[in-house]
Amino acid sequence: MDVPDLFSTIDAPRTALRRQKRDSLTPPGGLLAVRTKDASVHPPGDPVMSGALRVAKGRGDIITSGREGYSGDGVHSSTSQHYTGTAIDVRYAPRRAEQIAAYARLGYVVIPESTHLHIQAYPVTA
Repeated sequence: MDVPDLFSTIDAPRTALRRQKRDSLTPPGGLLAVRTKDASVHPPGDPVMSGALRVAKGRGDIITSGREGYSGDGVHSSTSQHYTGTAIDVRYAPRRAEQIAAYARLGYVVIPESTHLHIQAYPVTA
């Protein structure tokens, strides 16, 4: 006797909702595969940061803060480039000098902080 499959579609709506939520976080250029500390981090969508996101993706760096203004995305100064989507924070890698050089080669401003690297697109102006 063939028993009808009653359970294979139970998770289908939930899976579709997760996929829709995940895809809504995709920055322009489809760089969804960047590693983030958790789902609260939103990679910046500004095209000027696409090079930094490619470096992070290629190196496997973990982004701890991106486009500011989301729960869990850190607290930054009011003039931070996180608010304009032109900065990211990444966890330090074992070879810190190589990590810094990878971003600096593309022209990003790299600022070592106590717990992470702050990478921004534009120099701070007075």
